[in-house]
Amino acid sequence: MTLTTINVKNTFNVTGSSQDLFSYTFTLFDAANIKAFVNDFSDGAEVGFTLENPATIPAGGTVGGDLRLDVPADVGDFVLLIREVPIDQGTNYDAFDAFPAETHERALDEGVQISQQLEEQLTRTMQMDFDTTTPGPLNLPDPKTPAGQANFSLVVNQAEDNYALAEIIDGATGAQGDTGAQGDQGIQGDQGDQGVQGVGGSLAGFKQLFNTAGDG
Repeated sequence: MTLTTINVKNTFNVTGSSQDLFSYTFTLFDAANIKAFVNDFSDGAEVGFTLENPATIPAGGTVGGDLRLDVPADVGDFVLLIREVPIDQGTNYDAFDAFPAETHERALDEGVQISQQLEEQLTRTMQMDFDTTTPGPLNLPDPKTPAGQANFSLVVNQAEDNYALAEIIDGATGAQGDTGAQGDQGIQGDQGDQGVQGVGGSLAGFKQLFNTAGDG
């Protein structure tokens, strides 16, 4: 099978009540490689479903199909269907046997699917500019810090063109954030919530914080 579709996921904003039937449009060779999520997309949060149309994935794979969730989604839910192919190579060729064309093509197709899967992940990552020649380290602090140490989060503004590394400060009343280096003023904490202290503002400031080049 030639792979004419490059997408690896489908998303749905549910507008009707008790919706359980959803369609996927990507190529699928193994029923074990499709996962469904509703609102929670963390590891292990997959929801149960039954494949339909086709109910069983044929040996040559299928391009698109339907599935029915075990527990229907409701108005306002966000549903994600995604293909995750194991990154391994299980095809074995025996010496002097006839060339297994279909098996070989399936192995090639799965390799392309893995590349598509990695490309989708890369589109959701932070990357340096193309003209960056001497990038410095880009290490984010561990957000799960031990008790008594600072807890940092990456904050993105609504326009998605400015970034800041912010320290979450515990307190009954959020403290006024300090002015970030080459950035905006820290965010005023709400009454009773955790305050957020800005330590970086613009993307340029964020990159400087990590000694990286480029203005973004």
